[in-house]
Amino acid sequence: MKKKRKKRPMTLVEVMIVIAIISLIAGVVGVKMRDGLEKGKAFKTEMAINKLYEILIFEDIKDPSNLTAADRNKINQSEFTRNADSVLRDGWGEEFTFVPKQNEEIEFYSRRYVEYCQRKGRTEKYPWDDDGNPVRNYPNWNATPIH
Repeated sequence: MKKKRKKRPMTLVEVMIVIAIISLIAGVVGVKMRDGLEKGKAFKTEMAINKLYEILIFEDIKDPSNLTAADRNKINQSEFTRNADSVLRDGWGEEFTFVPKQNEEIEFYSRRYVEYCQRKGRTEKYPWDDDGNPVRNYPNWNATPIH
């Protein structure tokens, strides 16, 4: 008759080693996922900037820093978008800040997008850039965003 082997329970050290390995793997995956989310938010912001710029020009909205209800209605009814609020916000959910200009140019920025690009050493992409390295006229980030 064969002897049955007694199952030996896991020791505390073995359990701690397993937990440490799982924590290490989760930490690496979490950092990579966070970087991916930031890239996605930056990409959404770039697309929203391009779309909003096209809408403002196409719908002939002269002063986006002071959007009226009629202007918002024009943006909502534009064939380029279904929801004005989603186009007027960056990937982080903050509203764009518009820079008033003397001429007919339209410029608006996202504070979080600028910070992201500076952190990553990237150059921001804007549709109103004619040359590769324009002078940025960043708004006062403490100013009240459009509503």
